[in-house]
Amino acid sequence: MRRKRLERGSNAPYWIAKIEANRRRDEATTSALIASGWRVIRVWEGDIMRDASGVAETVAALLGR
Repeated sequence: MRRKRLERGSNAPYWIAKIEANRRRDEATTSALIASGWRVIRVWEGDIMRDASGVAETVAALLGR
């Protein structure tokens, strides 16, 4: 759905390439962190804005607290 919105928007090729590169970077970073023994939790700003308490509870549960 987001890609379709990007395709209709201004400067679509730039944004599509940028987001695809960001996703590849995030996947590589996540893999490297996991390989080093870290637990990776990705939280989006929009989720926090909608339900900060719910996000905090989810993070706490994932951390075993």
